[in-house]
Amino acid sequence: MPLTIDLVELEKLRAALPPQGAASVPDLLALAEAAQQERKFEDAERLLQAAVLLDPEHGPTWALIGQVEDEVGDVDTARQAYRRAMTLGPDERSTLK
Repeated sequence: MPLTIDLVELEKLRAALPPQGAASVPDLLALAEAAQQERKFEDAERLLQAAVLLDPEHGPTWALIGQVEDEVGDVDTARQAYRRAMTLGPDERSTLK
């Protein structure tokens, strides 16, 4: 499942979501990291997509998207995600090592 990283398209997806308060970005990232470690990349991508919908300005989410997409061989999406993570703040550079 390819991730949508177009911010305009993400805003449209977010607007279509019903109101939810159950999942937080840190919770989704923890689940995505666990899925990544278990090599369940589609699950990781789905969780990361949800995290981006909740907070498109969260750098660690974009860094993890880069890692997952790199592992599945989608180098272009990985590069875009890494660039996005770096534009969101200097702290994300340490995540990219």
